[in-house]
Amino acid sequence: MKVIEIKAEERTDFGRRASRRARKEKRVPAVIYGPDTEPIHIYISRHDAEVLTKQAKAFIARVVLEDKQYDTIVKEIQFHPVTDEVLHVDFQTFVKGRPITLEVPVELVGTPEGVVKGGVLIRKLRKVRVQVLPEQLKESIVLDVSHLDLGQSLRVGDIEMEGWRILHRPEVPVATVEIPRRLLAQMREEEESK
Repeated sequence: MKVIEIKAEERTDFGRRASRRARKEKRVPAVIYGPDTEPIHIYISRHDAEVLTKQAKAFIARVVLEDKQYDTIVKEIQFHPVTDEVLHVDFQTFVKGRPITLEVPVELVGTPEGVVKGGVLIRKLRKVRVQVLPEQLKESIVLDVSHLDLGQSLRVGDIEMEGWRILHRPEVPVATVEIPRRLLAQMREEEESK
């Protein structure tokens, strides 16, 4: 599992003015909380906050505050609605042996049979919300779609990850091989000519 180290400094000033001043100094307000952790208010650099937003796979964020380290997951990142600047980051600590809830990216591998026949693979879910023990966490869920034919879908219920509890309904599609209109028309013509 990838670990990204984030340096932090303790935050003692609160409120809008303090947050604005910090953002001008290229620092982002954040908080560390968890099952066995009292909330700790911190600042991280804007650069580190942007690094967190650019990760394509699940990861552990190791927040270093003075002489202590906190292994966390990024629970939420708040963005400015116009500029997309990172406004706040929530880090959640975890305890080994206790399940955590997070979103894990889905990776599709293989070329579906339906695509070879002229269909189009449409990704319906990019991330899946799961509950998993920290020691069983993986960077992504890898799904083979090579068996999908025209009009077929891979659904959440088809995902098998030992020890993972997937929190979406089983019938929700992850990926579908759609039939383009021209191919559908061609298939109907062939059917009618028989």
